[in-house]
Amino acid sequence: FMRPAPADGVGLEEPLLKALPSPAPGTGYNLLLSHTLTKLGSKGWEFATPLLLLTFTPGSLIAPTVFGLAIFLIKFAIGPAAGAYIDRAPRMTVIRAGIALQSLGVVGALLVLGLSAVSPAAGLDTVLLLCGMVVCGWAEVLGATLSSVSIKKDWVPTAWAAGDAAELATINSWMASIDLAAEMVGPVLAGVTMSAVGGVVGFAVVGLANVVSFAAELLLLRRGFF
Repeated sequence: FMRPAPADGVGLEEPLLKALPSPAPGTGYNLLLSHTLTKLGSKGWEFATPLLLLTFTPGSLIAPTVFGLAIFLIKFAIGPAAGAYIDRAPRMTVIRAGIALQSLGVVGALLVLGLSAVSPAAGLDTVLLLCGMVVCGWAEVLGATLSSVSIKKDWVPTAWAAGDAAELATINSWMASIDLAAEMVGPVLAGVTMSAVGGVVGFAVVGLANVVSFAAELLLLRRGFF
């Protein structure tokens, strides 16, 4: 990856990923644990939200179908823009933005859940509540994308740019394994939680667990910041 030359024309190009000394001990564990929290929380949330939306349109799959389609479209659309932002912005700024968007999405969805409980009395329309959930879903997906891509495509290659190639390959392998494991474990954990304490309460528990994990994720990345 290369940055454009400065305006004064000094030098033809400048490396985007500058070589750094070998990462401090524990950096790899911090990055892997942070990535695990991001992926588990995101996959569990993606599984729990459509189940909750079944209560918006009882006897119909319209609400979860609309939500799923909207999330798929935003994932398809934000890739290039997210990558460009990650390339331009400072690393911790990207991470803070990602965690803030995830928190906003989760907390917003919990507020929509609360509004749905009082919607008959308040006269709130189901379509309006569904739109609120879609917007919250977009915020969560954008935040998760920023956090995940930044760690995998920027933090890890930069930290080991001048380090042990074998260790870099091991970190990348673990990242891929975490992605696959989260696809299975995240939904299972969310499903077990919702089955154990009930759908609505379980959804709130999954959401609150995500919020707690965001704080832990930020702390881990601050410890490994370079």
